[in-house]
Amino acid sequence: MFLFTMLWIIVISTTSHAQTTQASISGTISGTNNETIKEANVSLKNESTGFKTTTLTNYKGVYTFKELPLGGPYTITVKTSGYGEQQRSGYTLNQGDLITI
Repeated sequence: MFLFTMLWIIVISTTSHAQTTQASISGTISGTNNETIKEANVSLKNESTGFKTTTLTNYKGVYTFKELPLGGPYTITVKTSGYGEQQRSGYTLNQGDLITI
């Protein structure tokens, strides 16, 4: 019985550390004439922790960052040819947030 209890405690503690945050940021990148911009480079940085991740927009100009660390402030940077670089900052993530920028 003791061995079973110890194994159960190990399983519970291991799974609790592997949980995801369920917070995400997504959006659509478009140009001055509202045309979608595919393959734009989108980066996301948590200014407090230094966490950084990048992605490209798809053929509809859509990007998504899933399972992000909670907290902030986050800064999102978009770079694309013909439009240069743009930034938005000050976003904070809480459990379950789905922020659209």
